[in-house]
Amino acid sequence: MLIDVGPNLGAINRSALIASEQVVLPLAPDLFSLQGLKNLGPTLRDWRKGWEKRLGELPNSASISVPSGKMMPTGYVVMQHGIRDSRPVKAYMRWMDRIPFVYREAVLDEQPSV
Repeated sequence: MLIDVGPNLGAINRSALIASEQVVLPLAPDLFSLQGLKNLGPTLRDWRKGWEKRLGELPNSASISVPSGKMMPTGYVVMQHGIRDSRPVKAYMRWMDRIPFVYREAVLDEQPSV
């Protein structure tokens, strides 16, 4: 199932994300998307840890079905950007070039390699 949520970290989106096994992030090649990644990565990790803790607190006799709360980042999709002469406009290209680094660092929690 594909669940499309708005660009915020509110309670409804949290519930939808906890019910998700995988997360694909739509991004625009701009400063706001990069800042969003920096906010979302740590938030997903906190939500995942919190949900794991809650799952561990369920009594063994509980016969309710609850989501796993994996919320594993699967990747990102860059939304349409300006094209000129069959290549992205330079301003967009500069932002697009930064996305992989910020995604790896903020969302995947990988340290940058130098």
